Amino acid sequence: EYNVFNFQQDFYKIFPQIIARKKLPVIVGGTGMYIDSVVRSYDLVDIPENTELREKLKDKTRSEAINDVKKVFKEWASQYQPENSELAEKLIFNNI
Repeated sequence: EYNVFNFQQDFYKIFPQIIARKKLPVIVGGTGMYIDSVVRSYDLVDIPENTELREKLKDKTRSEAINDVKKVFKEWASQYQPENSELAEKLIFNNI
């Protein structure tokens, strides 16, 4: 699955080549986060999929999964707000 990390890495690889050809690069992406990742130099790391954890969480509801994650990541849990549930879902289900 192509994601922000892949986009950023591809950008860093091709950007110098485009500039060397004296061309003007045009940056486009799936969301503003893709563009922000290169404009603001996000410090992203490649994290391999955790199939064991994914298997444990696959039948859980969003609330159950968030509660499980809160137990492990106490600092994040203290800042978690229900209105950020989309972010929580991405963190939990897309990055494991």
